[in-house]
Amino acid sequence: MKIGRKESRGIASVRLASQAIADLKYKSLFENSGTAIVIIDKDGIYHLVNSRAAKHFGGDVDDIVGKSIFDFLPQEGAQKYLERNQKVIESGIGEEYEYTFELPTGTKTLLITDQVLIDGRGIGYALQSSGIDITARKQAEEALKESESNYRLLARNLPDTSIFLFDHNLRFILAEGHLSSEFGFTISDIEGKTLRELLPPERANRLAPIYMNALEGRSTENLISEFNGRSYSVNILPVKNNRDEIIAGMVVSQDITTRRQADEALNANYSLLRIAGETAKFGGWSVDAASNKVIWSDTVAKIHEMPIGYNPSIDEGISFYAPEWRDKITQLFTNCSENGTPYDEEMEIITAKGKRVWIRTTGEAFVDDKGKIVKIQGAFQDISERKLADQALHESEEKWRKLVNTIPDYIALYDRDGKYLFLNHFAEGFSVKDIEGKTYIDFLQDDSKPIYEQAFNISKQTNSTQYVEHTAQGDNRSFRHYESFFVPIFENNRFENMMVIARDITERKQIENELAKEKALIDAIFNSIPGIIYLYDLEGNLVRWNTKHEIMTGYTGEELSHKKLLDWYKGDIDSQIAVNDGVKATILNGFGTAEANLQKKNGKTIPMYFTASLLTINGKEYFTGVGIDITKRKQAEEAVLKSKKQYDNLVSKIPVGVYILKTKPDGTFALEYVSPRMAEMLGLSVEDLLADNHAIFTAIHSDDLESFTRLNREGIEQKRPFNWKGRVVVKGDIRWFHISSLPEQLDNGDMLWHGLIVDITERMRDEAEIKLKNEELINLNATKDKFFSIIAHDLKSPFNSIIGFSNLLIRQIEEKDYASIEKYAGIIQNSSQQAMDLLMNLLEWSQSQTGRIVYTPEKIDISTSINKVAELFLALAQQKSITIYLETSSNLSFFADKAMINTVLRNLISNAIKFTNVGGEISISAKQMLNDLVVSVSDNGVGMDEESISMLFRIDQNHTTLGTNEEKGTGLGLLLCKEFVEKHGGKIWVESFPGKGSKFHFSIPNSILVNSSSN
Repeated sequence: MKIGRKESRGIASVRLASQAIADLKYKSLFENSGTAIVIIDKDGIYHLVNSRAAKHFGGDVDDIVGKSIFDFLPQEGAQKYLERNQKVIESGIGEEYEYTFELPTGTKTLLITDQVLIDGRGIGYALQSSGIDITARKQAEEALKESESNYRLLARNLPDTSIFLFDHNLRFILAEGHLSSEFGFTISDIEGKTLRELLPPERANRLAPIYMNALEGRSTENLISEFNGRSYSVNILPVKNNRDEIIAGMVVSQDITTRRQADEALNANYSLLRIAGETAKFGGWSVDAASNKVIWSDTVAKIHEMPIGYNPSIDEGISFYAPEWRDKITQLFTNCSENGTPYDEEMEIITAKGKRVWIRTTGEAFVDDKGKIVKIQGAFQDISERKLADQALHESEEKWRKLVNTIPDYIALYDRDGKYLFLNHFAEGFSVKDIEGKTYIDFLQDDSKPIYEQAFNISKQTNSTQYVEHTAQGDNRSFRHYESFFVPIFENNRFENMMVIARDITERKQIENELAKEKALIDAIFNSIPGIIYLYDLEGNLVRWNTKHEIMTGYTGEELSHKKLLDWYKGDIDSQIAVNDGVKATILNGFGTAEANLQKKNGKTIPMYFTASLLTINGKEYFTGVGIDITKRKQAEEAVLKSKKQYDNLVSKIPVGVYILKTKPDGTFALEYVSPRMAEMLGLSVEDLLADNHAIFTAIHSDDLESFTRLNREGIEQKRPFNWKGRVVVKGDIRWFHISSLPEQLDNGDMLWHGLIVDITERMRDEAEIKLKNEELINLNATKDKFFSIIAHDLKSPFNSIIGFSNLLIRQIEEKDYASIEKYAGIIQNSSQQAMDLLMNLLEWSQSQTGRIVYTPEKIDISTSINKVAELFLALAQQKSITIYLETSSNLSFFADKAMINTVLRNLISNAIKFTNVGGEISISAKQMLNDLVVSVSDNGVGMDEESISMLFRIDQNHTTLGTNEEKGTGLGLLLCKEFVEKHGGKIWVESFPGKGSKFHFSIPNSILVNSSSN
């Protein structure tokens, strides 16, 4: 039967209302549930309305019951709402949704829960609709979205910058900006995770205290973090709300290598707001005035985290309120229960589990027909989500302000015409008055103005981010280089403002220019070397070469890229064997050589001498070396062979004596060759001289014998040319002879001395002046010889290391101990490189000795220099089981010539190892004294007496002592130390006692020291 409109306003209305009320689970809570409740039929007629629903319509309950939705809503909206309700009733299934109404009291958004009322036949006849007013919450959501949108727009467009926000549980609630491998995760991996969930325990334990400092109000600024070969400047700061409460921590990290979007964080924030709407709960309560019995609905019990069905006493119910609210709720309830005064307040409770929850509580008194209060009822709502939304809005705005003021980059806001509206901070010498009324053009260098203006216009026309590099005024109005990002801001598809993020890149530009110059220089040197330079991998593929390689062989670069090591020697078995042997030697010893005939593209061959060493690049090993064309050398060798006979004939006829003397490392010697003219000049036979090594000594005048013997001994020991003028007794006649010889090092360690004897008796009378000059020449030669000695002295240690570990390497290969092979090969490679570096330093110092290089100080860290130099001698020290202790500060920097200081340290450390017994100790320290920096190298070795100390640092003394393992030295290393230290205006001295060790000190005056904290 179809119910008509008239019936539905009369009897049917009462029937539906009675049945609906009977279906309510909590009848007493209908009016005080805090929710607007209505019952409406299929025709849109209201049959039951509570007072809270009536307030939305702007009238009383009696004014609404029986009327249609068309009486309160606009025609179009009412029709749409009626059709939706009819579909729900016909389906028999309720639903929950948000709906915006144009009500007489204004536009409101309600969270509506519909329940279909079913009659006895199982047919739906009406809807029971409960509505929660979420208008304020929706407005807060929109405001929060707008604030978060602005915040993320800025963070997302900050160049090379990442922003992280974390809560008091060290959980990341936001990650935005230019992300890289700082954590090794994507945005979705980071947000919602704690620090310890993301990072390995060691790194998390190190960072956690720093993050907690921010949550306690202590900032960590300009923290330099090294990660994956990149450097990051990190600021870790507290984020506060408008009540100066710390609500989160913020990490601002610059120079991150990748940028990623962080939409997950925004979704998480929106999810919180959505959950707040979905889980908003209302409950009711009542108190019987006569018995003081309290009834809680299930929802109220859940909000208090109490069991469902729990009903407290009045005092117990009040005790749930937070201490600061108890007096107020007590007063409100008392006024309501005694005077009938209603209330509607927002307060905080503390649940049974200790959780603080924001609630909205209302109370209203009910009286009997005599006006006596018989019941107090009210609504109870968890409004924590709305409070959190309000707080999030404030916190988001605070994050925005904090971020903009914390970021070191310049952030400017312009109007449509490019006029300044805002600048987060100013360069030195500028203030807000300097930018008032100005445009960006006013501060740019002329050549940058069109570049900047073009980027500005393109960005606002295309609504896209633009990037430019330009020159503008910086500190004290000096022109500096900047990079700028243009971020247009549009509202309603209209360009309103331009945000520009600028960073000073002046130092980066300078570094780039220097690197470009250095690369050009290295390429020029690489390609100017007269021989071919090559780099092969261990599979024999040619990886890199210089230009000379292409010119000499006739192949193009593309053709060379397909060459393998043995392709150059096809059909030449001898060359293949020589190259293979060189490769094997390189693998075993870290260095190898070979002579082979290189085949050119045109089929011709070139005799070549190759050197090779092992090189590790990014964990992969390569062969690298140089090939020299030895065509001329081969031709010279052939010429020598051809002329040897002519040489022998010539030597026998020249008017001077010729001899060849062989000396051995143990000091013994013997004449290998004596020309007939030499025997004649000495009045002896060739046979006598060859048979008796000392025959020539018997011919030397007794007054000159000492100098002759000394010079011979020094020449042999120091492997330097021999040059002597003196008197010789020949058959009773005194003659002046000039005897000289040059050394030639043999592969077995012996030396060949090629010498001449010239009779200068007739010239001596006229050479007094020449003699003086010759003495000066001898002094110069002595200085030169000392320099050669220094080279041999300093290079000896790394080569000892190479030889020692090469022997160990051979043994480990035999034992197939591959781990040790790799270890010793690495040590050999490092020692080879260190030896090469040392040789280059000494060659540069030789230029200083001839006035071709000047003292060039630079800022160096003494701890770094000591560590690097000490590493050169670790292997040597290990051979004698010597322990080296370093006692230096890591922040003590000073200006000095790096090569000179390293040479001083090498000599002192080398001497300490030489004169320290096996198992001894060496200590190296650097201390800042009142007037200078003092570096000390001490040992507990053999020590020295006063006489030995007095001969140190003197060029006119040749004082040398064998080390504890019979190590030989030139005795000239300390002269080099003294010269270099004095070039710095410092001094060097020693404290030593026999048997107790020695302690060498050198000082650098404070006048050239630099503050270690300066940039």
